[in-house]
Amino acid sequence: MKITKTQLEQIIKEELEKISEDREDHIKGITAKIKRLGDAVDHARRGIRNMEAGAMSDDDLLDIRSYNEYFAKQSEIMNLQDKIATLTKQLEQLMQDKPGQLKRP
Repeated sequence: MKITKTQLEQIIKEELEKISEDREDHIKGITAKIKRLGDAVDHARRGIRNMEAGAMSDDDLLDIRSYNEYFAKQSEIMNLQDKIATLTKQLEQLMQDKPGQLKRP
């Protein structure tokens, strides 16, 4: 089966449009995920503030900060921030004309 130059150009154009649409969808997905993770960080920070709000003195505050739950919230925030940083780098790469291989965690 022979393909004319016009048919080949049309096929290439259609394929490039698909790639472009996939890229835009990917950008939207990453942007939405960054927002969700940012909301999760805010939620975890509120949890820490709520724990600290129960302190009646500096000694109470030190005790609260030594709880496993407090440490878990801090770890959660750090992990979420790492994910946000990686996704932000991927988003910056996708915005380039030739993104190449995306950064992986």
